[in-house]
Order: sequence, then structure tokens, then C-alpha cells
Amino acid sequence: MVSQIVWALLPAVLPATELERLVVRDLVAKDISQGKADLLTQLMIAQVQSTGKFRIYSREEIVQVLEQAGTAQKLGADCDTTRCILDFGAAMNADRVVSGSVGKIGSQYVVTLSLYNIIKGEREANLTRTCSCSDDDLITTVPGYAMELLGLEPPVQRPARVDFTGLKPGYLSGDEFRAAGVRLTALKGRLYVLPVQSPAMVVPAGRTQLLAVEGDRVTEFAIEFDPPVKSFTITLPGLRGGASFPTYSITAFNPSGAGFDRVGQEHWIPTVPEPARITLNRGLMSRAVISVDNRFGTTAWATYNCLPIVEIEVQR
Repeated sequence: MVSQIVWALLPAVLPATELERLVVRDLVAKDISQGKADLLTQLMIAQVQSTGKFRIYSREEIVQVLEQAGTAQKLGADCDTTRCILDFGAAMNADRVVSGSVGKIGSQYVVTLSLYNIIKGEREANLTRTCSCSDDDLITTVPGYAMELLGLEPPVQRPARVDFTGLKPGYLSGDEFRAAGVRLTALKGRLYVLPVQSPAMVVPAGRTQLLAVEGDRVTEFAIEFDPPVKSFTITLPGLRGGASFPTYSITAFNPSGAGFDRVGQEHWIPTVPEPARITLNRGLMSRAVISVDNRFGTTAWATYNCLPIVEIEVQR
């Protein structure tokens, strides 16, 4: 099956590079869903890719190369012997191949990974780990196993910030922040950027604009994280002079699409006129939905019918 290969390199099609060429096969599922195994594979890829030590191509590019080369028949799950994997890696002109499986025995997950050195023609490393953990813990643990197999240290991740100062005031497409791995999607209402002009607002130094959602008294938008994040923080402006925030909730979703954490507060007047930070950090997140219900309360600030955001900070 074509899905058995996540990336590969063919010299006749892909550009030359000094980076090591790596093929990673999707983890084989054993007594768990293949969908869960595929998700874990993608998380491993994201972690290894972040080191910048390997030449990595998208699945679409690889499928195209394999179809052109007429080698799709080599991608079946039955290619699980050392000889078959070495032959396949050689055909792909790869330096190394990672292959493995993930399964569950009782309450424990079992992850087995192997690293094949195509140049030397041998399986050079094996790794088997067990994890008595929840699904949320599993998706944060398995990427580290791939790093261990490859002898890599997890990269130091600095927080990425999204702020709206410098953007042209007006409506947003939501794609303006893809370089930071963040995408905004309006669900109820329309996203736009406006200058901070109200004397009731207090914003951090250097910030002159904020994100708002145009709409009725119920608004909602999603923040999508690719790759997923360990935590994210939104900064709200400080308010003074009796101005108030509307009722809001923020729901975090893991990479499987399940909601697992939620914070919120009913319509309120801040007691201190300083910018406020709201953080979610209880597990790996691929998406967060911010919902506002302004049907109660008619203060000056709440007329925006949304939660105004000065900046978004993410930690991977």
C-alpha cells in the first residue's frame, strides 16, 4: 500500500542534498487502530524533522515519485524482513530506513522501532519501549522514541509569538501566520484586525493592534497548530474605567480531535488594568476553539462581542 511510506528520496527526481536521506515507514498497528498508528507516525516525523538533520519530503511528493517509478507494489506491509527493507531502501537511494510497530497488551502500549543502514546493508539499531500511559501521554512519548533510535537530542524549542501589530487593519484570511505554524479559522463571525484606540485598553509595550471577531453577540473561532503544541497563551488587553470582558470559553483538542481541556470565565470587570495572560498546557494540542457569548451584559467593552487578543504565544 502506498501509505506504508512516509517519505523517501529518488536522485533522478529530488534535488541533491548533504543532509542524510531517510525513509520512515508508517508504524504497523497491532491491536490498536491503524489511524492511531498513522497519527503517531506523523508526530515522530514532525519531531525528527524539527532537528533539520534529514531531507524530508511530503507524502504527495513521494507518492508521485513512486507512481512514476512503478514501485508501488514494493510498499506492502508484507515487506517486513531485513532483506526486503534493505532492498527497498537501496531502490529509494536512502541512507537509512526506520520501520516499526505499535500495539497494546492489556493496559500497556508496546512500541518497537528498527533502524536500517542501507549503505552498510544491515539493521543497526533496535528499540522496544513499553508505556503504561493514556493516549494523550502516548502522543507526547512516541516521538521521543524515534529521537532515541536515531541518537538525536530533542531540539530546544523557543516560544513562537503571533501578534497583529504591523498588519493592515481589516479582515484576515487566517493564513497570515503559517510561518509560525498557526492558522486562524472563523467559525461564527469574521476575523479582523483593528488598532488599539480606546482609552480603556492597556496593551503591552510595542503592541498597537489586536485581533477581534466581527459578528453577533455569539462569536467563535479556531486556532490550529501545525505541528501540535505543548502549551499556548493568549494575551488580552488590560481594561480600566469600568470596561469589561464578555463571557468566554477556550476548549483545547488533541491531535486525535478529542477535546480534553477547557477554561473560561463569565462576563467580568478586571480589578487591575494590566494585560492578562490565559494559558492552556495540560497536553499536546493541535487545535483550540475560543467561544464568546455576549448575550448578557451591555458594557462599553462587551459591545465588541468577542474576546480581544493582543498576541498568541505557542510552545512546541
